Amino acid sequence: MSFQTKVYGFTNRYRCKDGTYRWLEWHSYPKDALVFATVRDVTERKIIEEKLERLHNLHSAILENAGYSIITTDTSGIITSVNRTGEELLGYNKGELTGLDVGVTLHSREEMIRHAAMLSEKLGQPVNAGFEVFIAEARMGKPHEYEWTYIRKDGKHLPVLLKVTSLIDSKKEIIGYMGIASDLTEKKRD
Repeated sequence: MSFQTKVYGFTNRYRCKDGTYRWLEWHSYPKDALVFATVRDVTERKIIEEKLERLHNLHSAILENAGYSIITTDTSGIITSVNRTGEELLGYNKGELTGLDVGVTLHSREEMIRHAAMLSEKLGQPVNAGFEVFIAEARMGKPHEYEWTYIRKDGKHLPVLLKVTSLIDSKKEIIGYMGIASDLTEKKRD
């Protein structure tokens, strides 16, 4: 006769005799009048998870409190994240921008064409007036920092100094791009 046995699992932190703490992961199941259990020490995994969580929280705090607009994209120019300053500067919320094409959404086609011509001459090779105009130098490991005009959600034009860098993974491969922009409105008024 076949039947299903429910397995119960939980993780607890225990204090050892020497004052240190260990994390134990338990799995148990009842059978007849007995309870069978396995236990595994997962302390190292928990330590790594806690460090990763602290690091993630630190990075999030830095991004969210930076005084610059920070937008990340995948390798094809689709927006993957926007910080709070970016939302305020552009008039969009994260949900509205995430998944959109950065060039189509935030920049004018005419300005992209002008920048592509300038970069083509500077680099000595053709630069496409699409997303490539933002990443051509970053992809080569060079800093890309130019004045651009963002188009806000309300249609207003906003002058910014935009620096684009490549996001590199542990294998040294480009996994996306990050644009950091500062508002030049006040400087342009002077």
